[in-house]
Amino acid sequence: MKDEPLVSVVVITHHGQNIIGKALSSIFDASYPNKEVIVVANDPDDPSLEVAKEFPVRIYSSERDGGRILGEKGRGFGYQRDLGWRVARGELIAYCDSDKPIEKEWFNKMLKHFDNPIIGGVTGIDEINSKSLLLTGMTGYSWALYYTSRLLSGFSRIRMIKGANTIWRRGALEQVDGFDRKLADGMGEDTDLSYRIIKKGWVLLMADAVSYHYEDKSLREWLMQRKKEGSYSRRIYNKNEEKPSVLLTLYILIIGILLTPKICWNSRSLKSLLWPLPFIGAKLFRLSGLLSKETRRS
Repeated sequence: MKDEPLVSVVVITHHGQNIIGKALSSIFDASYPNKEVIVVANDPDDPSLEVAKEFPVRIYSSERDGGRILGEKGRGFGYQRDLGWRVARGELIAYCDSDKPIEKEWFNKMLKHFDNPIIGGVTGIDEINSKSLLLTGMTGYSWALYYTSRLLSGFSRIRMIKGANTIWRRGALEQVDGFDRKLADGMGEDTDLSYRIIKKGWVLLMADAVSYHYEDKSLREWLMQRKKEGSYSRRIYNKNEEKPSVLLTLYILIIGILLTPKICWNSRSLKSLLWPLPFIGAKLFRLSGLLSKETRRS
């Protein structure tokens, strides 16, 4: 971008003391110069904040500062994200979770899209480092989603942006009054935000900017979380009058499989060959959650 606007980087943490130092180092080492960094935790005594204090950051706690800034105290990642952008000074708000260090050119690759005034948000690609081989292979899914979004960009919009690897335009956040803090204790608050911003006419994009996600869950724990998200996702779908798209899921799967050689080249890892397996598993687990919820209601 021509005049290098101030970017406010909001780092969400919850007992991330083992990795937040790497995440903050990557943010300050990134090539884009004009940025401020804000760290938001739930608890003021979160041990990860002791690590954060070694960097030139502003620190907030949802329990300590929520009432003063938002009028009520609260907990959860969605609440932390909402608190973060409201205390930020920049016109662009970047979200980088404590377990996601970023590549050196991350800001430049993301920010170039904001030259277009209709862009409300941009998300990047996750390269996953996990104790589960299959979860590490999910890096391939992130690249498959990127290529799919590029092919769809001429006639469609991304329907979801991941809150942990994004940059949002302040005007878009202000227009929808930020995150729904009532969803803060669950999962999917960033999906809800995406739906509401799209309805206001903004366009969301995906960039080839890489963050390195350190996933400490086993495959079983991760799949069970996806199942739990099924009923939560239904709540978001109902709120936004949306429904999960089977056709889009199949489209991502087909395009991704066709582009698997390119995906492996980009990720420099043969583990990306495994990406369809946890992707399909996650969709089935989430569908199971949605169906079981429907069955209990009927």
